[in-house]
Amino acid sequence: MKKDFYNIKINPPQPSSDDIAKHQDFDALLAQFKETPLPEEVKTERKPRVIWLRYAAAAAAVFLLAVIVRGLLQGEKGMSEEQFFASQPFINPPLDDIKPTFASAKINANEGGIYEYDNGSKLIVPAAAFRNTDGKLVEGDVNIKYREMHDYVDFFLSGIPMTYDSAGVKYVLESAGMVEIYAEQDGQPLKMEPGKEIKVELISFINMPRLNMSPKYNIYKLNASTRNWEYRNVDNIQIIEELESEGFENEELNGLKTNYQTSLSKITTAEDLEIRQLEATIGMPVKPTKPFRANKDKFSFDLDISDNASPVVKNLGEKYQNIIWHISPNSPKINTNAFNVVWESMDLKPLDDGQDFELTLINGTHQERVIVTPALSGNEFTQAMSVYEVSMDSYRKALNDRALALEKNRNLIFGKYTSQKEAAKKEFMETIEEWRTQNQNDPALNQMVRKKIINRFVANEFGIWNCDRPIHPDDLEIEGDFELDKNAEVTDEIAYLVNKNRNTIVRIYAKDGAKVNFDQKSDNLMWMVTKDNQIAIFRPQEFKKINQKKGGNHTFRMKVEPDALKSEEDVRKVLQFKEM
Repeated sequence: MKKDFYNIKINPPQPSSDDIAKHQDFDALLAQFKETPLPEEVKTERKPRVIWLRYAAAAAAVFLLAVIVRGLLQGEKGMSEEQFFASQPFINPPLDDIKPTFASAKINANEGGIYEYDNGSKLIVPAAAFRNTDGKLVEGDVNIKYREMHDYVDFFLSGIPMTYDSAGVKYVLESAGMVEIYAEQDGQPLKMEPGKEIKVELISFINMPRLNMSPKYNIYKLNASTRNWEYRNVDNIQIIEELESEGFENEELNGLKTNYQTSLSKITTAEDLEIRQLEATIGMPVKPTKPFRANKDKFSFDLDISDNASPVVKNLGEKYQNIIWHISPNSPKINTNAFNVVWESMDLKPLDDGQDFELTLINGTHQERVIVTPALSGNEFTQAMSVYEVSMDSYRKALNDRALALEKNRNLIFGKYTSQKEAAKKEFMETIEEWRTQNQNDPALNQMVRKKIINRFVANEFGIWNCDRPIHPDDLEIEGDFELDKNAEVTDEIAYLVNKNRNTIVRIYAKDGAKVNFDQKSDNLMWMVTKDNQIAIFRPQEFKKINQKKGGNHTFRMKVEPDALKSEEDVRKVLQFKEM
């Protein structure tokens, strides 16, 4: 599994012209170097081989050759882990055939909107939040692209590194969920408008001791240019459900927890009600209707607008003298011969989208319903577009004013109810601490459970966002060698190590003597990818057999699973590493 990594020295000291003149016969110099006897190599485990010349070569050319040869010999040991990963792509998916899957949703850029993911996660998109590559504000529908990553399989397939460097210290990131967000219009990528933020409510899961309050997580944004995660804010986590709680019976403790959850639920209900009441006090401005240009190739007809028509319809007839009507693409299928019938009466009323109207043709008991669109041509269309553009400017301003007014008051409401939640949380923690003191031997103290949560944060850029907390690598550190059965070869020399109790995945440069950190009290799983798109695995039961102290050595003999990996489901099936 070793590779030859050549450490060739660049820009060595230049030989003088006299030295060059003396040693222009390079073949002779090379022969001289090869004939120089070397002392026996001292065999010290995992130290670089250094070969000493018995005689220092006087010529600079011989010195240069010695440096190169010595570098080549040392290169047999390979790069350091830091050098190896620096030479790799920063985001490095291990399986080229398994592509990430994004959900897609249409949002009107003028108005913003809420996109809800299948699991209940939400993106709350403000109005006028996108610019195109030319820097112009985008109007109309945009496609929001979104994906979530929650567990070690997601992180593995994404190729996204889950380590964090801070002040020269390397941490492992324990994730409470990760998302990637971007937007397009007509296939072209968009940028976020400066000052705008997408509010994210990410449904996810964390493992934690049953009696602990939710741990502190942070929000990080991936910066591929600097090859690191950037701290952005504190993650606002709300626990909404405890899963797999069977086997735990403690009436008193359950009662304390139920009381706390009831208090939180009441506070949240009151907060939601006040937010809805606030939004009702500032009405949504009415969006102007964009004029529709008449198309001579489309089926069209005239309508006589009666005096008792709706105000919207009457206003339309008064403003424009030459309206023609097209059948809307949104209309149910009709028989166009219906327009050859003499109908006794009709009803015409606007629909909610502002563009279309519902036309009902009536003849006795027979009715024909069709969706129609008013269209203009010539000067009337030009004038209508001018009015529309002025109205749209006023509409955008009104939307922005409403958003600012709501945001200011929302923040006041949020602050008020956050204080109430913190007070309830503090009271609950004090009660639990008192219970701990009185029941120190109760098994519930250390029981790990899985909890469903909402991560709340804001994204002011497109890209990859992570809800994480940095933790130090697991305590036990040993030196590892790696062997694969069936003479398998790997695609690279990366081993992936996960800890069941922590939602982490660590990449290891799997050269002989690699540093491997793991938690002996937890279940661990490690694997590598072969050139045949298979996985070579070192399973949890094999980790349990390791009996080493810190600084010891172990050979990880990894079993190659026979099935090739063609999908995410294949990966999950092969790894068989169940969540809590």
